[in-house]
Amino acid sequence: TDEVNPGRSEVCNGIDDDCDADVDSAASCPCNLERNGDHTYLFCDFRLTWFEAETACEVQDNYQLAVINDEPEQDWLWATASGIEADSWWWLGLHNQNAAWYEEPDGGFEWVDGSAVSYTNWYPHWPNTQPDNSWGSEDCVHIDADHGYWNDLSCERNSYSGNDLYFVCESTLP
Repeated sequence: TDEVNPGRSEVCNGIDDDCDADVDSAASCPCNLERNGDHTYLFCDFRLTWFEAETACEVQDNYQLAVINDEPEQDWLWATASGIEADSWWWLGLHNQNAAWYEEPDGGFEWVDGSAVSYTNWYPHWPNTQPDNSWGSEDCVHIDADHGYWNDLSCERNSYSGNDLYFVCESTLP
């Protein structure tokens, strides 16, 4: 098409606009750009609430908060996030904001794209076994850079317990 050709400038939109075999470029995107398989990820190391992070991802055409489908993707994402900012937590696109009270604390989770939850990596160790819906208001999920496990947390937070909450966007196009 006219929008994708060798003479076109690259735009941060999940598409190889300039036909150089790379989807997006670091210069065209607002965050740290990384690739894993056929997906492009943006690791955004600035503090936002889950809602603000969701909007920030969606502002970039064809991006959303990251959806993790399996252990290799989880391991790669954790290692990459830890390499960018070792002491921070990273919002993922998993939430249970639509869950009924009787599904809490561990039911009703869904990805931002509506796909089924086929893989999880919740923190498994007592007394902090997750998800726990502490205070009845923890409906969004982050990955802890220290150990890679997931934790539910209030969607309204941009930091907690001395840790900043950053976020990962993922291209929705293969």
